[in-house]
Amino acid sequence: MVNAQQQLEKYLRQDGGQLPVAMSLVIFNEKSTHVQGTPTRNGNLLADSVHAIPAGAPRALEGTEFANRLWRLQTSVRALGKLVAYEATQPGRKLLIWLSSGWPLIMENEDNLPAKGQETDFHTVVRLSLGLRDAHVTLYSIDPLGTDDAGGLGSIYYQNFLEGVPSAQKFRTGDLTLGVIATQSGGQVLNRNNDVAALIGKCVADANSYYSLSFDSNAAAHADEYHDVQVKIDKPGLVARTRTGYYAQP
Repeated sequence: MVNAQQQLEKYLRQDGGQLPVAMSLVIFNEKSTHVQGTPTRNGNLLADSVHAIPAGAPRALEGTEFANRLWRLQTSVRALGKLVAYEATQPGRKLLIWLSSGWPLIMENEDNLPAKGQETDFHTVVRLSLGLRDAHVTLYSIDPLGTDDAGGLGSIYYQNFLEGVPSAQKFRTGDLTLGVIATQSGGQVLNRNNDVAALIGKCVADANSYYSLSFDSNAAAHADEYHDVQVKIDKPGLVARTRTGYYAQP
């Protein structure tokens, strides 16, 4: 996280601290979530806030290692949900760049949720999908571990869960991975690169141009009916990144 702070400060102070778009900071850790001021193009002002972030003491974890990983995953998902709910009250399109090595992985052999737990987590997936879409938020994931995490399972494991979840019975905990949610929102997952400041700039560049497409979907046969979405371009070398699916209602 020291590297994340230094690289973020480097990005904010470049070009004399004049940011290409208005930005704000959200500082999230095990204890709290703080929004650092209103959106501004004054990068030096935001960088001063980054520089002042205390390291703080981590939460004292108890119980099994699996229980602690699950707690961190649930805490991260709740924080994202609250942030998206707030952004739904703000006008315009928003890019949310999350600096993190990723939320804890729950492997397939550990993923033994009871039916009620699957139902609850499936509705979390639906709620986040709807929330990100309605709030006009695209999520990006940048791993500040860079090349130190190049051989780590976390940098690629999320790719096993990129298909949409059609029902509670099909839910797996990996469906709530940071990289999965980012990809499904139309954002990017950037890792295995130490130049985090440049990666932030790569995400911000997505603010330069975009299209809004809309269509009338058929009424769903049941609540939370999942549909894939693809946008194809008829010019070689061009790829459209967009939401990968949506949940329709009767």
